[in-house]
Amino acid sequence: MKALIGRAFWALPDADECARLGGELAEKLGDVELRSAAFDARAGAAFRAGDYAGAHTWAMRRFDFLPELSSPDLIHDTYLSAIPTAAALGRIREARRLAGRADRARELESAADEFPNEGFGATLGTPRARLALARAELDRVEELLGDDDWMQRQIWFSLPAAAAHLDSLAVVGSAADVETAAERLGQPRSYLEPFGLRALGVAHEDEALLGRADEAFRAMGLNWHAAQTGPLRALRKRALG
Repeated sequence: MKALIGRAFWALPDADECARLGGELAEKLGDVELRSAAFDARAGAAFRAGDYAGAHTWAMRRFDFLPELSSPDLIHDTYLSAIPTAAALGRIREARRLAGRADRARELESAADEFPNEGFGATLGTPRARLALARAELDRVEELLGDDDWMQRQIWFSLPAAAAHLDSLAVVGSAADVETAAERLGQPRSYLEPFGLRALGVAHEDEALLGRADEAFRAMGLNWHAAQTGPLRALRKRALG
């Protein structure tokens, strides 16, 4: 049972099937902790497939078990796992409520470069990409675009990684690459939609798309991200020479 949930959580090749089987077994056993973990696995499988609404439904169903849970880790994880599913649907207020505080935009310089990227993927790659964009280190931005399998990892890192990926492509990616990524990631009425619209707008110098992106950012309260459009446009012009 735990092996099935573990395989689903870590997105191994049979993850979707393991999530389904794990959920069925947990229901039969009636163990509250296993059922909560199985719902988490189902949420992760749905999220990786781009079914954000389904992921949110599975994640929120875990709250039904809270009165019966005694493990602080599981209780904490119930909230933690639900946050990205709400954010993916553009429900930023709900995500902040689940987090228990208003998110603060901050970027911390660290000694992460002393450690290799291998095995950490988006966990380290995303903040490094953001720092590279902030410093206009275009070679570094392009280098960090190499890891494109972040969606197969823990969902907690998927949204910021996808957003950074789209912003990076807006600066150094080809128009074709931007179009492919925007279509794959920027689902309508999702957290990532304005990032996809902006990437397309920057790549094609399309003011209408950029206006739609700005409106979508501000509707979700993502004002810091909205303000990055100008710098990203300037960086793309610099990258193109």
